[in-house]
Amino acid sequence: MSTNAVPTELLNSTAVREEKFQRDSIPAAWVLSGQPETKSKLLGKTADRLAFVTLWECGSVNFTWHYAKDESYVVLSGEACITNQHGVEQRFAPGDFGFFPAGTTAHWRVPDHFRKVAFVKGPVWLPRSEEHTSELQSRQYLVC
Repeated sequence: MSTNAVPTELLNSTAVREEKFQRDSIPAAWVLSGQPETKSKLLGKTADRLAFVTLWECGSVNFTWHYAKDESYVVLSGEACITNQHGVEQRFAPGDFGFFPAGTTAHWRVPDHFRKVAFVKGPVWLPRSEEHTSELQSRQYLVC
């Protein structure tokens, strides 16, 4: 067992049994090739509904995803090569962590399947100074 492997207890927990998954698909306009079908399971959410944790998976597919909310995730199984909006590509495999700030776009290339636990947070708009806004806009976020 590699040091990056996800503990078997997590993969086999009652929270992730196959019969509890909701079937969906990647929006057709975002699919470049492959199978757009996905499965997900809501694992928990905050009382204010601004954040939630979900288990998500897809099969072999190439697609572009537009993030409306901040998303952090941990890969449970499979792999994907993800290219951020600055053209930086990175391979993600079990045990890897990724982050996409709201407003970013990424191209996903999944050769076989990909399963992740995602931590998603909706935006909370706070007054910001012009200086802080410029700082945020100048950052180049990596998909890693």
